[in-house]
Amino acid sequence: MKTVVGSKHLNDNAQSLLEAATLLSYDDTLAGKHGVDLVATARARRGQDDALRPAEITERTRKAYCANATHFYPDFEPSLRCDGHVRPQAALNGPWCYPASDLAHVFAIGCAVIDNFVAHPNVAFSFFAQNVVVLSKGGVKSASIKIDASAPVDEYDELAIVGTTMYPTAPGHFVNEDLPGLLLLDRVIPPGVPIAWPQGGIADHVLESLQAENVVSSRTFVRISPEGSPSHMTARKLYYFRTSRPGNETPQVSWVAQQHMRDLVMPVVARKASAIRAKDHKDPRLNVIILRRSGSTRRLSNHNELEAAVRKELPSAHVQSFEPGPAHGHPFWDAAARMYNACLVIGPHGAAMHNVMFMRAGCWVVEIGFDDPSFRLPSDFYCAARNVQVEYWLSLGQGAYDSNLVADVDDVRDIVRQYKARVLLA
Repeated sequence: MKTVVGSKHLNDNAQSLLEAATLLSYDDTLAGKHGVDLVATARARRGQDDALRPAEITERTRKAYCANATHFYPDFEPSLRCDGHVRPQAALNGPWCYPASDLAHVFAIGCAVIDNFVAHPNVAFSFFAQNVVVLSKGGVKSASIKIDASAPVDEYDELAIVGTTMYPTAPGHFVNEDLPGLLLLDRVIPPGVPIAWPQGGIADHVLESLQAENVVSSRTFVRISPEGSPSHMTARKLYYFRTSRPGNETPQVSWVAQQHMRDLVMPVVARKASAIRAKDHKDPRLNVIILRRSGSTRRLSNHNELEAAVRKELPSAHVQSFEPGPAHGHPFWDAAARMYNACLVIGPHGAAMHNVMFMRAGCWVVEIGFDDPSFRLPSDFYCAARNVQVEYWLSLGQGAYDSNLVADVDDVRDIVRQYKARVLLA
C-alpha cells in the first residue's frame, strides 16, 4: 500500500470520470461489461422462499398503526390491512428484505476509486471505476461519492470491500448489514487480498471476537475509521460484494449471505450457549428475554411493568432482562448465546435487536415500535428475523424514534398468549 496526500492524479482524472459516470446496472455487471469479472455466486436452496414468513400484528396494533395514517413498508405483508389501503404485494422487495432467491455475488473490477467518509461522515465504501458508479447510496450522481483533492489516498494493487456501508460502527447496522458480506468475501477471495473493515465501535469488537474463535481468516484487514480524516482508496483490482438489486440501493443485504454467516458462527454460538445453560429452563421454549436499552432514546419507560406482565402470563418460564454489548457485561458471543438459548425475545426498536440473527428457527421475537408516523416499521429487524425463520411480531407503543417509549403492555400480553397457544400449546 502507498499513501499519497493531495494526489493531483486523483483530482484531475477521477473527478472528470465521476462527473461523466453512469450507474452500472446488474445486467451489465453479469455480462462482464466495463471490465467486471464474476468471482463467485451464492444462492439459496430451492424452495427457501416458501419458508419466509410475513410479519404478524394484533388487531390492537393494526388499529394504532392505521390511526396514524402510516403505510406499511412494501416488504411487510401484515395479517390485516388498513381500510382503504392496498394490501402490499408479497414480493418482499425492501432494501433489507429481498426474497431468498436473490443472488449474492463477489465481483472484481479494475481501477476503482473509493470514498471513505468524504461525501458523508457516516457513509463509506461507495466507489466508481472507469466511467461507471458501481455501488453508492442514492442517485446516479450520488451524494455518497465525492472527490476531495486534499484527502489522503491509500493506493492498493488489490483490495476487497463490502460495498456502501452506513453507520458501520453501530451495532444495529454492522452485524446484519455489513458482516455477512464481509464474511463471504473472506471465504471466496484469494488469501493475500486485504479486506477493508470498519474501525471503531462494534466493528472492532466483532472482528476481535471472530478472530479469537478462528471464524475469519488470518488475512490482513485494513481498518477504516469514521473518526479519522476522510480519505480515498484506489485499487488496481477491487473485489466487492453485491446482490442483484440496483447498485445505488443500500444496504446490499442478502438472505444467502446472512445464512452463510450463520453457518460460520452458529456452531460457536451453540457451544457458548451450552456453557451458560445451567441457569436457564430445561425447555428452551420457556426461556424468555426482555431486552433493555439504556440509551437516550427508545428506552422502555415501563420496562418493569412489562416484565411483570410477562412473568404473570408465563409463571413457569425463566424470564430475564439484559442489555447486549461489552459495555454492559455481555460481549458478542455471550449475547448471541443468550439469544440462542431463548425462544421468546421482546425488545424496543434499536441496536440490540440485531441479535435476533442468533435465535433458533421457529422461535418468536416481538419488536416494540412507536406510533410516530414519521418512521415506518417494521424494517430491517423484521427482515433479519424473517431471514433466519424466526416468527416476528410488531407491537406499537407510544413515543417516537428520538424519544423514550411506553410499551403497550396489553398488546404484548396478547402476543404472549398467542405464543402460549401456538408454541407452548397451552
